[in-house]
Amino acid sequence: MRGSTLSWWSPPLGELVEWHLRDRSAAKDLSAAAATGPSFLQRDHLMAAVAKREIGETNQAIAMIATTVDGRLHREAMSRTLTTFVRRHDELRCWYQVDDGAPTRYLIPDKAIEFTAAAIGPSGDHDQLRQYVSSRIDSEAVFDHLPGYAFGAIDAGDTFSFYFVADHSHTDGVSQALALDEILEIYRHELHGGELELLPAGNYVDYVADEINRAGQVRIDDPLLDDWRRILKTHKGKIPRFPLDLGLRDGETMATAVAEQLVINGSQADRLDERLRSMNHSGSLQGCTFAALAAAENVLTGNENFFTTTILAIRSTEHLGTQGWLCNFAPIAFPVNHGDKFDDLVRIATVATRKAREIGTVPVHAALAYLAAEGSIDLESGSPQMVSFFDLRRLPRADDPAKKAALILPGRGRTRNANMWINRGDFGIRLLYQFPDNDTARKNTAEYFSIFSDFLRGFADGDDRTVRRGLAE
Repeated sequence: MRGSTLSWWSPPLGELVEWHLRDRSAAKDLSAAAATGPSFLQRDHLMAAVAKREIGETNQAIAMIATTVDGRLHREAMSRTLTTFVRRHDELRCWYQVDDGAPTRYLIPDKAIEFTAAAIGPSGDHDQLRQYVSSRIDSEAVFDHLPGYAFGAIDAGDTFSFYFVADHSHTDGVSQALALDEILEIYRHELHGGELELLPAGNYVDYVADEINRAGQVRIDDPLLDDWRRILKTHKGKIPRFPLDLGLRDGETMATAVAEQLVINGSQADRLDERLRSMNHSGSLQGCTFAALAAAENVLTGNENFFTTTILAIRSTEHLGTQGWLCNFAPIAFPVNHGDKFDDLVRIATVATRKAREIGTVPVHAALAYLAAEGSIDLESGSPQMVSFFDLRRLPRADDPAKKAALILPGRGRTRNANMWINRGDFGIRLLYQFPDNDTARKNTAEYFSIFSDFLRGFADGDDRTVRRGLAE
């Protein structure tokens, strides 16, 4: 599984197939307002989508997963599969309405869900296929559309490509990966029978209610808020930004460009893992990754206080397979001293990433509300720099060829950051990043990530290098 963009997606061509609700109008008529509204992150997303709509901008804040599956497509079996899948997940039976800034969640009863297949016609060439899928995103993967996502396939005869694209209000990256696993397992069960082992679906609305309750219990003297305060004091209350010039004026945003690179290959990553194991739990893969980011920043800028935010999957045992937005944001910050051995920096960063997971037990919106009210943080400058790190080998049935071949495709939008998605898999470590679409940002991000990659390669190869400003020895 790897990151991609719609422009890079080149599946086998064939006949287009879509799946839609058999009776969308009846499903909508049967929906009812839920007592629990959207989560904090969902609310942010909904408000941003409405704001874009009001100024005439198209909102493509979506998440999409696609793969190619060996074997002929059995359309009715997939219809039954998608019906079962959506009935299992309450979030996928929701749609949202925003009136006067107040969002409402509407929930459809599971029995009102039934999907049917429709043949659309030839896919055309890849450019035509991408344009077609993009039009589905614009019209169907929308928060107040029912169901707010689109299922489709390209039937190539002996193989088929399957995609699931949803408005971000319904999903996050981990949920997309879990969705593909569940859909394929149910589909194969429909075809061949046998035992069906699925992760617990949980109930997303219950998760949101619990999050809201936990946020209400946060107190101003919570020790984990002190960790936030300590980090913010070091950085003068400013949210983190990408450390190099991205070719923007103050406050400016720009349409995103996307780049991808294989940071280290599978054998190098295995050697990196082995070296981390030799550190007796004082070094982690996540810590090593953030150490390399910090080292690259220090080499190029001399900054001795690394600071970013990371996204953490928050899934209890009962929500291991839940579809929704089950995550939280937390700060990662640590010193980078002139002359540090990179091995030592890995240890320091590992401590910081473990602390971030502790801080991440506090709902970030509750933390930020206190911190903003007391003046500890300036939230006026927009979204912070974000780094996502995920080990894809932790996913269920990760060796499945159709899952290993899957692409996760991010949405399009505007940015003032260079957000990163760093994934570990059998392929090694792969980086996908978005940045403002201009030459300055393109040049500076490429230089930064070249040095980042060099530190990880060196660590995997057993180098005992030193971090120096202006030089990676």
